[in-house]
Amino acid sequence: MSSTADWWPGEIDWSAPAGQLLNEPQSAVDLFRPAFDEDSPNRYPENTRQLWRELFGREIDIRRDIIEPAIARRNLGYREPPPDYKSALGT
Repeated sequence: MSSTADWWPGEIDWSAPAGQLLNEPQSAVDLFRPAFDEDSPNRYPENTRQLWRELFGREIDIRRDIIEPAIARRNLGYREPPPDYKSALGT
């Protein structure tokens, strides 16, 4: 296992444990949206920051490291042409 100094700061090494761990919250990026009411605050961002500090001894920028890459991947998917369902069904 590499130390955090091997990959932080700067570009994230996606083969390192921290880079691999970032794939999970990026896959669930909608959990990081603001809460809709005050009775149920969204604690995902703060919990993620706290966990990151405990695991890696560093701060994480939620927007830069989780939200922006996930949205960029999602936007790339929107540019692809839609599947040709009729051809796939043979009609």
